[in-house]
Amino acid sequence: MTSALVFVHGRGQQGREPDGLRRRWAAGLNKGLTAAGRAPLDPAAVEAIRFPFYGDALWAEVVQSRAAVPDAAALDAVQQVDPGLPDAVNRRQVAILQSMAGELGLPPSAAPEAAAFAVPSSALLRGLLEWVANHSGVDEAVIRGFLRDVSAYLELPGCRAAVQTVVRPALLADPGCVLVGHSLGGVVCAELLAEDEVRDRTGLFVVVGAPLGLDAVTAGMRPPGAAGPAAPWVNVYDPRDWVTSAPRCPGEGGLEDQLAVANPRSYEHSIEHYLAHPEVATLVADTLAAGT
Repeated sequence: MTSALVFVHGRGQQGREPDGLRRRWAAGLNKGLTAAGRAPLDPAAVEAIRFPFYGDALWAEVVQSRAAVPDAAALDAVQQVDPGLPDAVNRRQVAILQSMAGELGLPPSAAPEAAAFAVPSSALLRGLLEWVANHSGVDEAVIRGFLRDVSAYLELPGCRAAVQTVVRPALLADPGCVLVGHSLGGVVCAELLAEDEVRDRTGLFVVVGAPLGLDAVTAGMRPPGAAGPAAPWVNVYDPRDWVTSAPRCPGEGGLEDQLAVANPRSYEHSIEHYLAHPEVATLVADTLAAGT
């Protein structure tokens, strides 16, 4: 079976140039192959990598949903993470923020009671966000962006479909593929792998720096149980990456292995650094070679 390499990016890529992003991913992979003493991908192989770019589609859904909320300025911002977004999105953001805090070690005695989040106050949300930022070393604005985009994908009517409409054709374009999904892209790929036609074409799914260990994320995935794909997959994570959280347990769906890596400080979530690890790069290259 001939295998193609498919890269599926994460959030926050709107307005960027897809070919440039694809080459950056490929540069990271080639760095890892070189470090492993292997031949890097040649320019033709780099150009052949499929890179479905959904960044603009995701952002359009977020912007349109804000415009569709009537009298957004009149909403009670005290009870909202983002007063311009529907209540379901805000509630998912709060739940994910709670999950992140728990995974980062917020003591149960310090965690707000569940009832407090039924109508969360701005002070409570600010305090929890500040705690997560301080203990992850990540700027609050970055965390807010992550919460918004992941929650929008999970909860906004039409958002999931808009993103999957972009990604699905790249997963079906060849008889087989090696699929690499980063961050939110890992969530998107895991959901699409619930479809028989996609799963049958996927020789290996390499999920990198994805929030598949956050219960508040996996609870919103569709269909239920999508966070543990039946296709063969490998979970790659940096224990210090604030997005990955705790790795899932071996035996989850078709999970074959978990690779813990150490990316440079301040780049714990970087896809280029993830792919630059020799063990990650050789896993991708060997699976590709086995499928040709």
